[in-house]
Amino acid sequence: MAEKTQFAGIANSLTGDTLAASIEKILEKMKTTKYIALLFFTMILSGCSKSEFPISFKFDKVEYYSLQEHDSMFEKIYQKRYKNLTLPEKQYLELREHEIPTNINDTLKLLSLEKISFQKTLLPSESYAKLREIFNSDNCSPFIQNACAPDYKDMYIFKNKSKIVAVAKVCFQCEILYFVDRKSKWQKFGDCVNFEKLKKIK
Repeated sequence: MAEKTQFAGIANSLTGDTLAASIEKILEKMKTTKYIALLFFTMILSGCSKSEFPISFKFDKVEYYSLQEHDSMFEKIYQKRYKNLTLPEKQYLELREHEIPTNINDTLKLLSLEKISFQKTLLPSESYAKLREIFNSDNCSPFIQNACAPDYKDMYIFKNKSKIVAVAKVCFQCEILYFVDRKSKWQKFGDCVNFEKLKKIK
């Protein structure tokens, strides 16, 4: 009888140790699972912050074209009183006065900007993050027609592997932005762009 009681005690002791070990393993697994879930959630938040300003195209080069206040092409056109204009002079006026190109595949007129008084500057890669933020339609307000007729003297041509992927034209005086890429075309006004910051990107 005593032997049976002693054996039962040993069995109960072993069972208790085994149970404690099992519980400890379960707790360790729960801690590990909790850590993995926390790490995964942190990675998601990190990814969201990086895409705070989404953009619909990729680029590795930005060419900035601008006109001086008094350029030779405009002086010639003015002297002609806008009559009997040459083809380059007509293209010059179209680029300044109209929302073109209307399609990103129709960029032939942009290949000779330097021949019609536009001055070219390559923007530094350090400015790309700011440009992605500025040329984002989600941050803009709808365009409202007003009395200010845009005069597009500033143009940003985005390229990827030497191919034009987007074009942005800006009238700083009216604070109007025209943008076109492969997926979208839009015109925005005023508060959609921090124009003062954009002016400083040279």
